[in-house]
Amino acid sequence: VFFPVLSGGIAWLTGVDGFRACQVAGLLLWATAAIPLYGIVLKLRGKPEIALLAPILLTLVDHEKAFSHLIINRKS
Repeated sequence: VFFPVLSGGIAWLTGVDGFRACQVAGLLLWATAAIPLYGIVLKLRGKPEIALLAPILLTLVDHEKAFSHLIINRKS
């Protein structure tokens, strides 16, 4: 429910089309994922250096390639 409301709010406030608003909303939510990721890794590992490395690695992940294996190929 939150993502469509956020996307609609961005589209309404900025006047961009729905597709672009969804991209911006996805980018904002992806960027804010670094904050809880840092906290989780810090709690699990206890070292701030390793906890800082986790959000940096998150920004370097190519999501298109990372999630491409989730598509089921029915042709084979």
